[in-house]
Amino acid sequence: LKLFRNCLKRWIDVLSSRGICIFVLGDTFSRIFKLPLPEVVSYMATKEIGGYSEVWKYTETIPNERRVRRGCTGNLSETVLVLRKKN
Repeated sequence: LKLFRNCLKRWIDVLSSRGICIFVLGDTFSRIFKLPLPEVVSYMATKEIGGYSEVWKYTETIPNERRVRRGCTGNLSETVLVLRKKN
């Protein structure tokens, strides 16, 4: 989470006006925020750091055939999160 926070702070200065960040995130759960990782990243970008808006979010289940560790615990879904720099 510290790395995400630092990156989001730096990217806000690097992104062009209305530039976007695209993340593909697993369904890891944050014990600190008590939320799934995609929700945490969106919250940090839009509320905590500010300067971003959430444009799009899509979550899909990962079929067992596509999983790295088939039949084991791990991410069962992935979320594509798109954030845009506010003007």
